[in-house]
Amino acid sequence: MKKKQALEILNTLKDKQTNLKNKAKELKVTIISQKGNLNKGWAGITLDRILGGGDNRQKADHVWGEIKSFPVYKKKDGKLAAKETMQITMIEKDLNKLTSNFIKSHVFEKMKKMIIIARKYGQNFELDSNGSQFIHAVFEFNLTGETLQKLKKDYEYITNSLKLNNDAISKRFNGELIQSRTKGQGGNSRKSYGFYALPKFLNSFLN
Repeated sequence: MKKKQALEILNTLKDKQTNLKNKAKELKVTIISQKGNLNKGWAGITLDRILGGGDNRQKADHVWGEIKSFPVYKKKDGKLAAKETMQITMIEKDLNKLTSNFIKSHVFEKMKKMIIIARKYGQNFELDSNGSQFIHAVFEFNLTGETLQKLKKDYEYITNSLKLNNDAISKRFNGELIQSRTKGQGGNSRKSYGFYALPKFLNSFLN
């Protein structure tokens, strides 16, 4: 499958208002475990399986790239907004190996290959008893012009801050469009580091 085909399939699901919860059950994706815990990645796993695979590791989910998704809601003024940040990728635990050049970074490589899915609750952004979810929008990151310059600035600031604070147990550094924060168990256990798209960045594709 090529990226163009993946986009066509995802847009068809959007246009047909396909309930992702029903698709998850059809594809035997666990949403709630036997212990009653929510599988937070169920929607992404479902979309990956619809497109023929994906393993959620650091490499791309598919030959053409990968998909990421995030939930959206409607604000009182009628505008749409991301409910949370969206993970872009995990990075090296050895921060000294982390390049400060955004264009040569793993973060840039991941971003330019992504298809992004904005998920809505209910067909009209309203929760229902079944917790139904649908695709609201399908898009790709804009990595040109002013946006690219902001991402370069963010990435350089974040990577330099990570290296300067290498001994800190927990690290969270925000740029204008992206952030990096630690991911893992609490305490003194060794952490992984992830890059995330901030809601402000995601919102620019919604309205």
